[in-house]
Amino acid sequence: MKKSNFKLGKLFCKKLQEHLGTKRYLLVLGDVWDEERDKWDSFVNSLSGISSATGNYMIVTTRSQVVASIVKTLRIHELENLSGDDCRSIIKAKAFINSGDIPMEFETVGRNIAERCRGLPLAAKVVGGLLHDKSKDEWQEIEINSLSDFGNDQNTISKILKLSFDHLSPSLKKCFAYCSIFPKGYRIEKEQLIELWMAEGFLQTETTVCKIFNLLLQNSLLQVVERDDYGNVTHCNMHDLVHDLAFSVLCENDNVKDGICQRRYIGYESGGDGLLSIPKG
Repeated sequence: MKKSNFKLGKLFCKKLQEHLGTKRYLLVLGDVWDEERDKWDSFVNSLSGISSATGNYMIVTTRSQVVASIVKTLRIHELENLSGDDCRSIIKAKAFINSGDIPMEFETVGRNIAERCRGLPLAAKVVGGLLHDKSKDEWQEIEINSLSDFGNDQNTISKILKLSFDHLSPSLKKCFAYCSIFPKGYRIEKEQLIELWMAEGFLQTETTVCKIFNLLLQNSLLQVVERDDYGNVTHCNMHDLVHDLAFSVLCENDNVKDGICQRRYIGYESGGDGLLSIPKG
């Protein structure tokens, strides 16, 4: 939830109240960034009349210390970074999708790369996707020439995301950057996204477009939101930091760079009710 209006509409509160009745609820607000205390107080006041039951709880996740200090009622629980072994497990799952473990010849370089992720799960996922189907020599080249200078830099994730982007094909880069026309956190329908890509002329066949979509998922540049009963992905979204990269690429001033021709796009913005719909062609 980014820079959003915390004030709940009366209709929404009424519907929620009718649904809950005397039941207790657990409300989870993920990735909150709004640092205005007045908005938070208004939001809490809106919640006060929703349920008459006692024992209601709310969990808020944020990367902002300011937000944490505003919303806390008891204490702030700071999550620890993942261990090197945890990052290695994530990399293994992404890089070797169809096998059980990292082959012995990849062990040393794999551990070194895992340490470069600094315990950040998104970094490990993106690196794992980048290393998929690559040889040991390519792993070593990426470790030595691309990851060796990361150190304890606070911008590790941004650098790893940029590294992953730089390894994409021109077609993948165009499709990736285009996804930033949707607002952060937006639930993107797969079929609609494919239609938009094809309408832009990025790719000619639906088979090729589906392959591109799956590659972006594999590289953790898109993430799964919903699957159908058969396990097929129907909706996706972008992690906020991935969206930042895609948007920066889309806004570059160069007419042509790395095979991407500059165009002007209209970004979709949600209305005051927090809902967003995109008309189908």
